[in-house]
Amino acid sequence: MNQTAHKAGFLLAQQYIDAGILTELSPERIRHVAPKGAVLITCGDRDRVTGHLSGCQKIVPIHIVALNGGAILLRDGGDEIRKQVTMEDCRDAMQMKDIRFVFNLSHYPCGKGDFLGMGLKENVLANLQGKNALKKFLGKEFGVLTIVSIDWREAGIPGVDGVHLYGTGRNKIHAITHFDPEKPHQHHHSVMPSHIYPPPSIL
Repeated sequence: MNQTAHKAGFLLAQQYIDAGILTELSPERIRHVAPKGAVLITCGDRDRVTGHLSGCQKIVPIHIVALNGGAILLRDGGDEIRKQVTMEDCRDAMQMKDIRFVFNLSHYPCGKGDFLGMGLKENVLANLQGKNALKKFLGKEFGVLTIVSIDWREAGIPGVDGVHLYGTGRNKIHAITHFDPEKPHQHHHSVMPSHIYPPPSIL
């Protein structure tokens, strides 16, 4: 995917943040529901995985399951072999470590996502489809948090930098699918990632 397409993705990410579709994580709430830690399903991207690990590890102890693409591998209609392996590794880790919570993380930009022709919108929707798959595979009693990591270092926005983690939920699927950036009531025209939005119902 070229830089022009990535730039459009960063703009959409900012609009999602402004609209409350992507929101900052709530560490205290996560610690409350995941006191024993979480399995982190993530992409192994060498340029960003440190940010993913450190950001999640600051919240709770994590056990890592990493394949190229991370959470987008669990999407509907994807590679069923990789999907099954990822979910089985997640389940096994949960059993070994007595963990009952999953961080399902995808990131943008993502080389695997580019290879699959996925922009930011498709990335986030794939992640949420993965949450549905995990809940069905693991059981409703296990928690799954959808995390979308944005690497703002590539956005080229003055004063905006770093890898930031955001949460979203299945209650946002309609808003994501039908989001219209031209409707001013959906966003506030912020010029940089916001850190002031309250946590959504994402667990």
